[in-house]
Amino acid sequence: GNPTTGPLLDWWYVHAGYMGFNDGTSKSWDVPMGIEIEAQPAEKSDPILPRDEPWERDGVGAVTSFYPKDGRFIMDYYTPAGLCRAESEDGYNWTKPELGAVEFEGSTRNNIITTKYARVFEDPSAPPEERFKAIGSKTAFYARERDADGNYVEVHLDQNALARMGNPDIQDQLRLQEWKRESFEGEWGTLKAFMTGAVSPDGLNWTDLEEPLLEEFVDGDKVVFYDEVLKKYVGYLRFHVAGRRCAGRCESDDFRTFTPEQLAVMPDALDPPDVSFYNHGYTRYPGRNDLHLMFLSRYVQSAATKDIQLAVSHDGIAWERPDRQHHLLDNYSEGAGYGCMLYVAPGLLELPDGRYAAAYWGTAREYLHDNPNEHLPVRYALWEKDRLAGIRAKGDGRLTLRQDLYRAPPDCPDSIPAPIHNRFPPLADPNEPPRQLRLNYKTETGGFVI
Repeated sequence: GNPTTGPLLDWWYVHAGYMGFNDGTSKSWDVPMGIEIEAQPAEKSDPILPRDEPWERDGVGAVTSFYPKDGRFIMDYYTPAGLCRAESEDGYNWTKPELGAVEFEGSTRNNIITTKYARVFEDPSAPPEERFKAIGSKTAFYARERDADGNYVEVHLDQNALARMGNPDIQDQLRLQEWKRESFEGEWGTLKAFMTGAVSPDGLNWTDLEEPLLEEFVDGDKVVFYDEVLKKYVGYLRFHVAGRRCAGRCESDDFRTFTPEQLAVMPDALDPPDVSFYNHGYTRYPGRNDLHLMFLSRYVQSAATKDIQLAVSHDGIAWERPDRQHHLLDNYSEGAGYGCMLYVAPGLLELPDGRYAAAYWGTAREYLHDNPNEHLPVRYALWEKDRLAGIRAKGDGRLTLRQDLYRAPPDCPDSIPAPIHNRFPPLADPNEPPRQLRLNYKTETGGFVI
């Protein structure tokens, strides 16, 4: 929906005010003073998703989806065995359904959805045979030049050199190329991670799409969905600009070819120079299709830590970070050791108790220079309804709320004098019934609102 007011996460609903002159004297109307936006730290729940299945013995990793369906909460999460599903009636007590889709150690009695893809979503616009979509990636080395048909040419790794390194992974090819440079004996390649896709009638039996959806380096969280307002598929992906991890956005009309990524959010000159955004955790605000959020994993590269910072958009394209001083989740207050690396899943849901919840996870370490190898269980970040951020007045503060619809002065039923130049603040529909103003506020001892 598009209500005329909403949560005060930025200055969107705060009227900037007016200044005018009459007989040489200045006069202001509704000019905000003494206020600032402050993000509200989340309350952390106890672990919500136990690792109690054999295919989870090596750990539970990223939560890639968290959404409501048919009166239940659904959570898709990644394990070394593949993408798994959990369901809950109340958001706290989770069951793991036997899906019968993937074999693990000789049995399909498990909750594994797929072993090839990291995110699944339901597409209300698709024909029945493609009702469900899956998103993954293909990581490989490719030659610098494409072939005569314009296709990328995969480079075969120097297996002899890699074998001498013990237990090599794909990063070791990069190290070999950088170390040896001119003396490198293998074929020189560029690392790419293309976005891939699949379709399914039931969300369990998948048909792989042969061609990549996006031939760009897409190596982080990939939140892709069908936007029923735009009538397009929209993707929020990790983007790379000037050697820094950022968040980007792309679109598709057919779920076969996505537009090149456009920058959505990146560190700027107001951030420390060693900051990147590792994950974005894109989601929409509960009950809104016009209010978009990101839970940015702010990676401080000099300390190898990640805390969670809020980003806000009213169209999904232009983004701002309203508070860079206060984090939604602080990696130093986790209680599981120094320097946690935190990540938030896409999805902000209202629980039956009225609180807003986002799933998060991460890794921790005891001391600054230790490897972050202590895996934190999946928990909730919790806020009271509409309190992810708010307007704070440390002393005397004042503001006027604006609304998105305008009307001309002759249609204005409010008994207020006309401002200078006969300009009125933006108001709502003149045919609406009597309005109410509801404030969600807290004051410190001695504080008050008038």
